Amino acid sequence: MAYRTDTPHPAETNGERLSVLRRRKRWTQQRLAQESGYSLAAIRGFEQGRRSLDRGSVILALCRALDCHPTEITGQPYAPADGDRAGQEAAAAVAAVRRALLRHGRPTRPSDAEAAAVDLPDLQRRVAEANSLRQSAALARSASVLPQLLRDVQVACDVLADDGRRTAYGLLTSVYECAMQYLYKLGRVSDATLATERVLWSAERTEDPLRIIAARWYEAGEFLGIGEHDDAADIIDSALTALGRPGSPQELSLAGSFHLKAALNEARGGGREAERHLQHAQRLAETLGDPRRGLQRPDKACLLAESRPCRCCRWVC
Repeated sequence: MAYRTDTPHPAETNGERLSVLRRRKRWTQQRLAQESGYSLAAIRGFEQGRRSLDRGSVILALCRALDCHPTEITGQPYAPADGDRAGQEAAAAVAAVRRALLRHGRPTRPSDAEAAAVDLPDLQRRVAEANSLRQSAALARSASVLPQLLRDVQVACDVLADDGRRTAYGLLTSVYECAMQYLYKLGRVSDATLATERVLWSAERTEDPLRIIAARWYEAGEFLGIGEHDDAADIIDSALTALGRPGSPQELSLAGSFHLKAALNEARGGGREAERHLQHAQRLAETLGDPRRGLQRPDKACLLAESRPCRCCRWVC
């Protein structure tokens, strides 16, 4: 069975989709130019395909003017071609993963056999494998393991108690992160945002301060991705304040990650603190001392340059 996007767009290019969105609001090209701050010639060029419409800042500015989501211009979610077997296999699990996300927090009602089969060491091994698949972007293989793994870890959270339950919630946080990345890479942005919310919720249940702070990194990314730079900055600042003076390798790595995200947010939002955050991240990498953890420092021009959106409309960071 071939899987198609559930929000089909008859137009094939970003410019054509922009034209559809403009006409849906019954705006002239001149009106869109006025509302977005671009010239009439630029708007005509975007719509007619004479000017490239793939820069993050341009798409976000047009989305703000049209009151739409970036995916409505970029044409997501991604629908694999009939001949793309790996893409078809990857897309096949979207509905099951989304169902597991929607059922989050609801009673799992496990059978006696499911409850008896809960095995934390085995779940830890399976979650580690899922994380490896996530890091290698093995979408088809992720699709084959995520639905059942989500169910099994959700059951573990229901049937275990005390330390076992907190450990299970840590595993659930990791599996939700895997689901989030899987959905983003397929362009299922709204479903991936739902997964991000589940990451935040399950991280809170671990009662692990670092795990809770780490979840905020994804939350900041959600706001950065839609151009809400002030909100992203608030989340990042709160996380860095909570970390205080990092001492452990985990704290140093986490602080460095937040400073890098802050640098990106500043550069994209027109702020002036990108260089300062880059310097903080570099110092933290040097403090870690392990070359495997070192940061390949991007220059300021790289951050200030507009990245192309990837296929699934997540700006490349």
